[in-house]
Amino acid sequence: MRSQSDGLADRRNVASKWRISCQLSHHSSLGCLFVCKSADDPPLEKTILVGESVSIPCPLSTPGGSVQWLQDGSPIVLDLSATRRRQWNISPDGTAALTISEVRRTDAGRWECRELGSDGSVRKVARVLDLVVGSSPSDPYLELEGRRLVHQATVTVKEPQKLSLHCIVSGAIPPVRRIHWSIGEANLTSVSELFVEFSASEDAYTSRSVLALNVTRRVHGKELVCKVHHITWLQAAAVSASLNVLYEPSFSISREPGFGLPLLESMRVSLRCEVDANPPSDPIWVRDDGPLTISQDSQGFLNFTPVAHEHAGWYRCTTHHEFGFFASFGYFLNVRTAELPVSSDDGNTQLPNGLGQSTNIGCIPDGIFSLVLFIIIASFGLKIQIMNS
Repeated sequence: MRSQSDGLADRRNVASKWRISCQLSHHSSLGCLFVCKSADDPPLEKTILVGESVSIPCPLSTPGGSVQWLQDGSPIVLDLSATRRRQWNISPDGTAALTISEVRRTDAGRWECRELGSDGSVRKVARVLDLVVGSSPSDPYLELEGRRLVHQATVTVKEPQKLSLHCIVSGAIPPVRRIHWSIGEANLTSVSELFVEFSASEDAYTSRSVLALNVTRRVHGKELVCKVHHITWLQAAAVSASLNVLYEPSFSISREPGFGLPLLESMRVSLRCEVDANPPSDPIWVRDDGPLTISQDSQGFLNFTPVAHEHAGWYRCTTHHEFGFFASFGYFLNVRTAELPVSSDDGNTQLPNGLGQSTNIGCIPDGIFSLVLFIIIASFGLKIQIMNS
């Protein structure tokens, strides 16, 4: 036989597990209101679009009783119109459910069901669902200096410059909070800022992500992409623009045979100039210490076939560009004499044995000639021994 005090202890144990939303006026009262959800456990959240349908089950078992539905704490009235947009029923096993057809924005909020006793008193309340009636946002778009850009537009800008690009999406419920930026393989989201505003006239949110981009020639021709995520979309929506970066010319000079190898008379030698600029610009070879005696081709090549001693001198590459006249650093083309004739005592001319080898040359040191001869031959890496006659 259970006593009244035992029943009170049971109710207090239940109160420790569930949040009590009323005060006990008398220890013997059985009409205390319990919310059948842990205070730390929020109700399920569900997002649907305007015009869709939703079924909200009530977890309370109510054999012999009745269920009342509440939206944001206020009881809802039975829909007696012809459309019967909101309908609820209780199955024979006591399971209750509320079905809302053609959901409207006014259906959003926290839905609860409560069990009513035969005398109309409230026995229990179950926090069931936080219903979010979503609205799909419009397609995102990019904005630059207050001007809306079409999708896959081309943005032309001169380096170096800092651009402030906006990615905008409006008409969203709930608001868009995930907007990602990328250019090529680089993720730029960390250098962007997200702003969210509610428009009372549209009854929806507008999200704006602002990207501060340092524009250099390294991003020329690359695609800038903004991706927007929203709970009502199965996949992200993207909008993009291509960057056309204008920059001044820079020069790249190459040689065949490669730099570091000595150039000898009668060799085939080519100099090439490449100009990197936007808009493009053609290379023009000039010679600093005299007129250019050979012509260059359309690819920027100077072809010496063969190279001769008179071709030695200072060369540089120039270009006439939209931003002005530009020239490279000078390059000295050093051409060495391949054969050095030497007169012996008997009047015969002899050639050195070979590059890098030792040779004996008999000559009469006569001051200036001996010094010049030593300097020229030494440039070939020859070992010279002067023999007195």
